[in-house]
Amino acid sequence: MGSDPELAHFSRVVILRREAGLILISIASGLAVLLVVVLAWVALANNRGSAWLVIPVSLLIALPFGFVCGWSIRHRSSEEPAMILDDAGVFDNISIAKAGRVRWSEIERIWASGPKWMPVLCIVLRDPRAFFERQEEWKRWIMRLNGSFLGAPVVIPSIILQIADDDLWARISRAEISSRPSNATLI
Repeated sequence: MGSDPELAHFSRVVILRREAGLILISIASGLAVLLVVVLAWVALANNRGSAWLVIPVSLLIALPFGFVCGWSIRHRSSEEPAMILDDAGVFDNISIAKAGRVRWSEIERIWASGPKWMPVLCIVLRDPRAFFERQEEWKRWIMRLNGSFLGAPVVIPSIILQIADDDLWARISRAEISSRPSNATLI
């Protein structure tokens, strides 16, 4: 670490929200809610299912999409930074769970996942239990759900970050390397 002066200290990088990405997410999730409601209405109108089955199943499908739609609309108008990278770690202020500060020492692995049109930044924690203890119950639930679907409790869609994916990876690599003790090795 001492041989490369650029890695000796990492400066703070503030990443803003990408409004267009949040609008896209709100439109897609809003359309999903609308589609589920219309399909439930058509099924009930044509006697293709009983109300006691169609309504609960429709609600179970529509509620998460409605939550995502509301979340994206609410965050679209916020002036706060979406994410901050610095010597201490990653500060997540945009994901649905809003994980807050995730220290480099708490991170086991970071990778990108998802389709090309909507990649997500996945952060796996060394000790999820200790991290979850600092979170509110609803955040823990979302992080556990993220972990079961994507293999990482902290999931940040890069479509909502105002930074190119390549630049984000370069900055994360640089921050992670500069925060390691001089005797640590990278694998």
